[in-house]
Amino acid sequence: MRVRDNVWLLGALWLVGPAWGQTTSAPLVLTPERAVSLALEQNAGVQAARLGPRIADEDVRATEGAWTPVVSSRLTGISELLPSESTLTATQLSTLRVGRTADVTLQQRLPWGTQYEVTLSGGRQSSNSILTRFDPALTTAVSARVVQPLLRGRSIDAPRAARDIAVVQRADADAELQAEIARTTFAVRQAYWDWSFTLDVLEVQNTSLVLAEDLLRENRRRAEVGAIASVDVIEVEAEVASRQEAVLVASARVRNAEDSLKRMLFRLESPDALRPLERAPVDPLEEVAPVVRADVSARREVTALRTALEANDVSIQRWANEALPDVSLQFDYMARGVAGTELLRANGIFAPVTGTATRAFSAALADAWSSDFPTWSSQIVVSVPLWENAARAQHRQAVLERQQNEARLRDAEVAAQTEFAIADRDVVTALGRIRLTRDAVTLAAERLDAEQRKFVVGLSTSFFVFQAQRDLALARVTALTAVRDYHVAMARAEAVSIVSLAQLGVRP
Repeated sequence: MRVRDNVWLLGALWLVGPAWGQTTSAPLVLTPERAVSLALEQNAGVQAARLGPRIADEDVRATEGAWTPVVSSRLTGISELLPSESTLTATQLSTLRVGRTADVTLQQRLPWGTQYEVTLSGGRQSSNSILTRFDPALTTAVSARVVQPLLRGRSIDAPRAARDIAVVQRADADAELQAEIARTTFAVRQAYWDWSFTLDVLEVQNTSLVLAEDLLRENRRRAEVGAIASVDVIEVEAEVASRQEAVLVASARVRNAEDSLKRMLFRLESPDALRPLERAPVDPLEEVAPVVRADVSARREVTALRTALEANDVSIQRWANEALPDVSLQFDYMARGVAGTELLRANGIFAPVTGTATRAFSAALADAWSSDFPTWSSQIVVSVPLWENAARAQHRQAVLERQQNEARLRDAEVAAQTEFAIADRDVVTALGRIRLTRDAVTLAAERLDAEQRKFVVGLSTSFFVFQAQRDLALARVTALTAVRDYHVAMARAEAVSIVSLAQLGVRP
């Protein structure tokens, strides 16, 4: 490897990214906890999940809108030309009636199934009928209707079922938010330790490169004095080039891992570079208690299935009620009043009009409100299907769906217990690997030291020294992998209490 090649390599390393070249600002120092905090504040997925409970709240309010009182009004104009149909009006070929009416209605369905409707109406009407007493006539009426279901719709109906299911799903929205937080926390921790691992691997590759370059300088010195053949120098130059390539690849992996972490932490602008805080070493001899609590109640798939069971219970109750005969009690009431310009006749209804008298509209209202002229009725309405109806089929379907969800819940609980054990076992295994790989690093370093001493006195060759250097680098990378896997296993053990391994993207 010539000097110009070294210059090219340094330039390539600078082009990899600002973390290895000149930065415009100081790097952001991160810890795993700080990274998780930034992600929970700015990650788009978490922000979207935080809207879930609010959306569910609006869904509950929407279902409760079925019991909102409704006010409606109507304005009607009428013009009728009627043929004479009574012997009393036989002298008239036709009767003309012209008028306008207006009414306001308040109606509401109550949460316990009762429905009521209250209407206030008033109108003005003119007619040329000889039977007319008031012309124009001012009419008013107050009417009310109450319908109370006695079987179907008494304990539950479609609006109440929709509200109960929405309330159940509101609690499920909170569970989904916690699951999204757990998934994001694990993903960020995993990305953090992946990034930290690539930094450590880069350091190992740089150290391996330095060792190869030192050996290259030594071989060149020996070649100059004729102690070794020039082919030995070429062999070392090739090894140095190979390790420079490894450094370049490791540098790119660092930048890729850093970019992946940034995408999880920042929405728009992100710092030029990140730097991990110094980490305390992992003690491979420490005793690890079970990390995962043996409680499946918080697992996302378990909470989802329990939510589905509660919704099934509501559906079963609703369709069982819908299958009942429709029996309802209906009560109607009306009170009327009339006013206007009264036509006064001297001798009966067929006599000519001799004068008029005015009765105010307020008098008609007083008649209606005081119930001077009431009309009321009550009735029981019964409706029974003669053959199979859809409600019975829906009820059987809801029962079967509940049995299906019960089986799925039992399976999910067993799977959760299994994954708890797997997560704990992974932590213990990772600790054991840390101890073994550290021993391997120590032995590889001792072997390299021995080969170097043998090389100095001429009892070894560059090939065996390079082999020992490669073995040491591999042992260090393996030890770093064990540490990385330990931290990821700890993060996974924490997350698996909430979400499954499949939801974490992990295959058990």
